[in-house]
Amino acid sequence: MAVFTAAVLTLLPFLVITDDARDFWFRALLDSERLGANAATTNQSLRGMLLRLYLPDALTSAVWLAAVTAVGWYGFRQARRAHLDGDTMTAVALTGLMAVLLSPVAWIHHIAWIVVVVAAVAGSGRDPVRLLVAAAVWLYYVLPIPWWGVSIKALEIPILSPVAGKIVQNAFGLGAIGLIWLLGSWLPRRRAAVTTAAAVPAAKA
Repeated sequence: MAVFTAAVLTLLPFLVITDDARDFWFRALLDSERLGANAATTNQSLRGMLLRLYLPDALTSAVWLAAVTAVGWYGFRQARRAHLDGDTMTAVALTGLMAVLLSPVAWIHHIAWIVVVVAAVAGSGRDPVRLLVAAAVWLYYVLPIPWWGVSIKALEIPILSPVAGKIVQNAFGLGAIGLIWLLGSWLPRRRAAVTTAAAVPAAKA
């Protein structure tokens, strides 16, 4: 049904608004700069972070493909595992984060997936450690950290400004990579540890 709907909504405009459809699919869609420079701070995808390094195009593309492959392999495996474990929220959160990181362009508002991430980390709200981590994630993404990186670069301190500036400028994208590990590795271990700790007193009783 999803494939059928996508096909209909893609082909129907060619019958109703032919010129506009042709302009979108064969010109606008191929122009990734039309909504802003891809190397701007607002693009927090893997490709956006790499573009801000201003490496040769061929090298940037090669590193991007390698990074996309690695992150996609790990992230989708963990999302599938979460789904099979019945943890739908975590599976959706992981998929959303990868949609941000793997896309060639991911503007800041695409990181709205953090709302789902916070819910997945917080869980039922019974584990205070998970609640603290969820609050920290929320605070991290509420602050305009990437733009602090622009300010750091503007200081023009040799070596420090460009390096620290680029790292901070990529804060949300780098954070998303960290969150994929958090949801895929830390969260299952934390859940297992809490379950084990709760089972021990019950067994003794």
